[in-house]
Amino acid sequence: MFDRKSYFSVHGPDALAVAQNCYCGTGVVKQLGKGAATLASVTLNRSLFEQLLRVALVQQANRVVELYEGHGNSWTLAKCALPRMTRTLRHMRRASHAPPQS
Repeated sequence: MFDRKSYFSVHGPDALAVAQNCYCGTGVVKQLGKGAATLASVTLNRSLFEQLLRVALVQQANRVVELYEGHGNSWTLAKCALPRMTRTLRHMRRASHAPPQS
């Protein structure tokens, strides 16, 4: 997941899984790029981001969630949450409530 400050994005095969879990279908998936080198992409608002964290880390407990921060071509891993690690979940949820910075 990529923290874009006012929303979150997910790419590749994870985008398809997120679309199925959060949107109940793949109609929201956008393809970035051209030709055979496209990349599936889905965006999430803060509410859906929190819902996805609950599902992935608590209810299904089968996913590691990595949150990257940055911009352009410069992204760094900011947080990583393991299933059933509610402390990390709380920190990631707090990050989702941080006001966007200009």
